[in-house]
Amino acid sequence: MQQSGYVAFSRPQKVLVLTAHEQPKAHFAPIWQGLPQWPYVRKELLAAQRFEPHERLPVKKTYSFTGDLKIYETCPRQYQFFREYDFTPSRSAVIFFGLLVHQSIEEVHRIALDGRLHTLDEPRIRELFERTFRFLCLSDVRPIGDRAKESAFTQVVNYFRQNREEMHRIIETEVDVSLEKDDYILAGKVDLLLGGDGKLELLDFKTSPRPKHSPALIAAYERQLCTYAHILERRHGRHVDRLLLYWTSEARKEDALMTLPYRPERVDEAGRHFDATVGRIRAGEFAVTTPPEAAICRECDLRTLCRAEGVIGEVGESEALAA
Repeated sequence: MQQSGYVAFSRPQKVLVLTAHEQPKAHFAPIWQGLPQWPYVRKELLAAQRFEPHERLPVKKTYSFTGDLKIYETCPRQYQFFREYDFTPSRSAVIFFGLLVHQSIEEVHRIALDGRLHTLDEPRIRELFERTFRFLCLSDVRPIGDRAKESAFTQVVNYFRQNREEMHRIIETEVDVSLEKDDYILAGKVDLLLGGDGKLELLDFKTSPRPKHSPALIAAYERQLCTYAHILERRHGRHVDRLLLYWTSEARKEDALMTLPYRPERVDEAGRHFDATVGRIRAGEFAVTTPPEAAICRECDLRTLCRAEGVIGEVGESEALAA
């Protein structure tokens, strides 16, 4: 018998059956021993019942910001092959790099949350980084080479050096958030919550360089962060004052840190956008009407197929095939 119970989950209408693989705890013994026991239950109690099947409601599918919406908005065809068909991209080193930086920084944050920030220095961070690298090598994601590995470590240690004084403001790290919609569940993860002076800040890490001329990309991240903030406010009663993006590839903090306004009116707009995107995914709309940026195509396993179908034109072809 599960000691916590699942009454809210099961809500029995006629019979509640308790089972256990071992003797219950002593404080449950009086309840346990006073109940009808098997096989009497089967012969008498259950035989007297009349059960009717209930209509089984379909489980709502969960879509995540980064694992679904971001991939689809980057390229519907990539989503079709790598999410719908479950192909594994051969060039998964980019995924490994991002996980390595994110998880290493998360380890730093957890140590700070435990009140052990004073134990961190560059050798200790190298130790955490190498341990994270070894764990990721056990996954099914292709590891990165030595040069990329050192670049990832540089991002982690630069972030630590330039933000150590801010780490006493950490409230939570890797916070799961979700929002139930009419026919699906929207899920995400907040990288970092910072506090201080009665303010609450929401921060998301990006391991790529800060984009120079990508207003559509920044707008997508703003929609995502506004929705995170809305969920925190609605479900946890926590008003978010600032939204932050941190581009760990940038060497200087003033270039890495980007502040976005939290505009509540953007939440409804973001909700409509996500509804429409999930609707297109569920409808199987995977045709590429507007090719992604050349850098996306250059790293994509599907570029030959897109070239053959004319999705990538002459200019796009030369850029996408450039090594």
